[in-house]
Amino acid sequence: MIRLIIAEMEDAQPSSRWLRITFVVTLIIGTIAGNLLVIISILKVKVLRRPHNHLILSLAVADLLVGCLVLPLRLVVAENSHSLYPGHFICYAWISGKKQVIIQSLF
Repeated sequence: MIRLIIAEMEDAQPSSRWLRITFVVTLIIGTIAGNLLVIISILKVKVLRRPHNHLILSLAVADLLVGCLVLPLRLVVAENSHSLYPGHFICYAWISGKKQVIIQSLF
């Protein structure tokens, strides 16, 4: 399904491309803002500083990393027809880092 969306992105008209970029950037900003709100509220409100909220805090930090690191770079890669990396080391470092952040977000 993602490959189909990416194939459609390459064949799309410029106006729909900017609409899609705007939508994804809005999602990225919403992800970052929402997770920052959760992190700040847990750290500032004394009632929320309970042991059972540590799981929510760690999930918010992991999702914040996904929103700050993975999503923006994935948008750049998708919009540049998958030609972002100048060398093999950077490519492997990007894939490894992306997988680590996403796995931390899931578990």
